[in-house]
Amino acid sequence: MISRAGITISISGPVNFGNVTKVLAEGLAEIEKGAAEVDLSTLDGADSSAISMMLEWQRAAKRRNRTLAFRNANAKLEGLIRLYGLGSIFPPKE
Repeated sequence: MISRAGITISISGPVNFGNVTKVLAEGLAEIEKGAAEVDLSTLDGADSSAISMMLEWQRAAKRRNRTLAFRNANAKLEGLIRLYGLGSIFPPKE
């Protein structure tokens, strides 16, 4: 589900209540190793658990005094971000 190229991790497939724990752990391991960007262009579906995962990844990066940028969110994920009022935390980026 998670692949890495340089400082960027990519998520392939969906993130939902059924698999979020696994994807969360994979991402945390990559953040620990220095990942600084998340490419969401290959994310194939997400529910509110994906938002929780993204927030936890942000907190993990912050605890390490680093930033974590999210790129290429699809329209559904952008809608969830707006719905939860998290636009300032996850501003739209391409």
